[in-house]
Amino acid sequence: MPTLPSFLSAGERLYRNDYEWQTQLLRNELQALFAAYSSDNADKHSYSDRQHRTLLVPWMLPGALAAIMWKWLYHGSVGLINQMLLRMHIISAPIPWLASTQFVLISVVLVNVWRGAPFFMVMLFGGLQTIPNELYEAAMIDGAGSFTSFRNITIPLLKPLILTLSLYGFIGAFNFIDIILVLTKGGPAHHTLTLPLYVWQLAFVDMKISYATAVCVLMCLFLVVLLGIMMLFLKKRGGADE
Repeated sequence: MPTLPSFLSAGERLYRNDYEWQTQLLRNELQALFAAYSSDNADKHSYSDRQHRTLLVPWMLPGALAAIMWKWLYHGSVGLINQMLLRMHIISAPIPWLASTQFVLISVVLVNVWRGAPFFMVMLFGGLQTIPNELYEAAMIDGAGSFTSFRNITIPLLKPLILTLSLYGFIGAFNFIDIILVLTKGGPAHHTLTLPLYVWQLAFVDMKISYATAVCVLMCLFLVVLLGIMMLFLKKRGGADE
């Protein structure tokens, strides 16, 4: 059974794990912004069902398989990314993407964004179908550009969907273990040690079952509180719209 010291120590770990929150927030912001802007710039009738299925391929790949592929792409000496940058004379020496504390966090986040953004894009693309074209036509007549229409029409009307997808992505980020486990195993210097991976290490490497249980309970409580706040916000917004 987890004891009070276990809960206190786990809570301190949750508070101090800055890299966890950086990873969660950066991942969700990049996914939401990239997906929303990409979906908005696509013509509503330009994607066929086959193209939609093609977009979902990265999301359908198992996380471990995607991580193995990207680990080869990030390889310091023979990786495709370094080879392309060297041939384009953008860099003068190979970059150790997964061994450098300067680049490892963004490298891991980009892999997860690549894998998760297609799902966000398809969901937002479906939401765009509900926005009348007359609103964009009226904005064009008033002289509004594409970015102005995106900011004043698309974002406000898709805000409930974006918030729901952000919540979904945030909860999914708390299950984000397979890609990091294959790519970095939490290194270097714990720069990519997320909470799920930390729990796995506690339970199956350090054999601290009570401590791992305490961290899991706190994670669940945090997610329940976050879900409650989000549901109240959406309910309040829905009542205001009516």
